[in-house]
Amino acid sequence: MHSKNGRKHKSLITLASMAMLALLALVLSGCTTGTPANTWVQPNQNAQNTRYVGGRINTKTVAILGVAWAADIDTKAGFGNAAPSPYITAKNVFVQTPGGGIKALDLNTGDPAVGATIAANAVLRPTWLSRLKAGALRKIKSPVSPILTTGNDDAEIVVGAAGSKVAAVSNTSDAEWTSTIKAVGNTTPKVIANMAVAHDSVYVPVANLPKDLASLDGEQLTKKLQGKSSNNGQLVSLNTSNGDVNWTKKLASVPLGAATVVNNIVFTSTLDGHVYGFNAGNGDTVFESKLPAGAVAPLAAFDGTLIVPASFVHRRGQKAQVVAFTIGGLGEVGGAAAPKIKAQAETKTADSAKSEKAAGGEAAAEGADGAALFAANCAGCHTLKAANTSGTVGPNLDQSKPTEALVVNRVTNGLRAMPSFKGTLSTEEIAAIAKYVSSVAGN
Repeated sequence: MHSKNGRKHKSLITLASMAMLALLALVLSGCTTGTPANTWVQPNQNAQNTRYVGGRINTKTVAILGVAWAADIDTKAGFGNAAPSPYITAKNVFVQTPGGGIKALDLNTGDPAVGATIAANAVLRPTWLSRLKAGALRKIKSPVSPILTTGNDDAEIVVGAAGSKVAAVSNTSDAEWTSTIKAVGNTTPKVIANMAVAHDSVYVPVANLPKDLASLDGEQLTKKLQGKSSNNGQLVSLNTSNGDVNWTKKLASVPLGAATVVNNIVFTSTLDGHVYGFNAGNGDTVFESKLPAGAVAPLAAFDGTLIVPASFVHRRGQKAQVVAFTIGGLGEVGGAAAPKIKAQAETKTADSAKSEKAAGGEAAAEGADGAALFAANCAGCHTLKAANTSGTVGPNLDQSKPTEALVVNRVTNGLRAMPSFKGTLSTEEIAAIAKYVSSVAGN
């Protein structure tokens, strides 16, 4: 006899399979996404569709990027890559609901933001996009959103992708190139999510679709595209000048979360429910975290916050949520796991601090303990000459010269991006840090 919960779980898998089939049918028909600039206002997907944003997240601060909050979202079969990225303002996050409505969340807490509104988009159709109908630019036939960038001698280049080919064209013949993504194993590579451009490179998320796609049912396809031992996806970096491959990163699952460049990090999210950050220059992994559900909608970033929709619920225990990662985040909230890279960095730093303390012996002065504790817990975010640190997340301590009492308060209670260390550090350890910082700051 099957239980009610068992039937419900089977229905969930069926809906998930239908969602995946609908999504891939949409993808393979060449209608994955409309031009985001026509439909959605987002500062990190600007009129040029570059999907580049600055802010405070970089290869130095990403080690302390953790989950700040997770908010439940509505979802339904087919809601995925065709949905726009979240729109982030200084106070709020806006996400589109499956019915076409808009849900507003508080950027700092994830709570519903009642009365929050989005200003009208001033650029409904960029002039460069209109020029796709004329001249050499007519050669771009891209189901994913095309990107405007510049090449040698500031030549205007439009980059698009169709199937396994990425192409660049301009009004000058010497700027044209086509690059074909190489297949991995017995697969057919397809560019089905939005690309990004920065640092003279185009970052291309690629789905390695099985060649026997037509013979698979929804459940088989979903399982195959999330096989942990398979290379079901790639993130490829191409040179904007000639289309040559800079580097390729193989992924266990399909990167449907598009590509977004934040300073020198390329972020993407995958169908199996992970978000990754890669060094934009060499492809090294600098960030990884598990999500509460599969990711099939583009992520977005603003200042020190990364917003990742996880809306594809395909197995028991998953929950559709929007997850916010921030510098100094607490690590694990809701269904999103603490980033592996962050945990490894914390362990390494803690071990280093223990070694320094042991080397000083029991006779070490109280100030030395404060220095070691500062190195273990504060060095990544603050500049302090005496500690040889140059963090830019928090205040420059040499400039602010905080009092001992102020340091105790901030370390104990936290403030904005800075987390509270109450419960993590003892009262004596916090006092040692405060005494050390107040005595050496500005010297």
